[in-house]
Amino acid sequence: MDNPSNTKKKILIIDDDEFSQKLYGDSLKEARFEVLTAGDGKAGLKKIKTGRPDAILLDLVMPKLDGFAVLIELKRDAALRAIPVIVLSGVGSDEDMKRCQELGAEQCFSKLAMLPHDLAAYFTQRFVDGLLPAKILTPMTKAGELFNAIFLSASRQIQTVIEQLVQQTTTTGYFKATVVS
Repeated sequence: MDNPSNTKKKILIIDDDEFSQKLYGDSLKEARFEVLTAGDGKAGLKKIKTGRPDAILLDLVMPKLDGFAVLIELKRDAALRAIPVIVLSGVGSDEDMKRCQELGAEQCFSKLAMLPHDLAAYFTQRFVDGLLPAKILTPMTKAGELFNAIFLSASRQIQTVIEQLVQQTTTTGYFKATVVS
């Protein structure tokens, strides 16, 4: 997905996992975003202040300063609190995700459910198409919830998500579902 804007938007990836930095960074670069990286929260805060990114992709579990502490520091700084933060973590309970949003995160995604090209599409929709975050990736988020439910073998959760997808299909047409009894 290309970014037709003449001005490259700058995304800072703060993650201690170099594989994740490369995986998501390469996809964002292909979508014509400028990518900065930091391997821990402390280095990330320095890069935020010097690099002035347009958005931050933040992991939660990192050395030196975790993602929660980064969110708290951003919230304290009036010059930085307006930068959109998207949490992308390999771990994190529903409580953690709720806490992230309370601390100012725009969105919270699981690394298990967010493919790199989907993340690039999110940022393209957010910055190039100008869509509000609540309107971005709603069907994809439901599919991600289904993936997480399967991955975690939570049968009741799977049933609930399938019911939501079937309901969404009948009202929006995003998915075509066949229910086999």
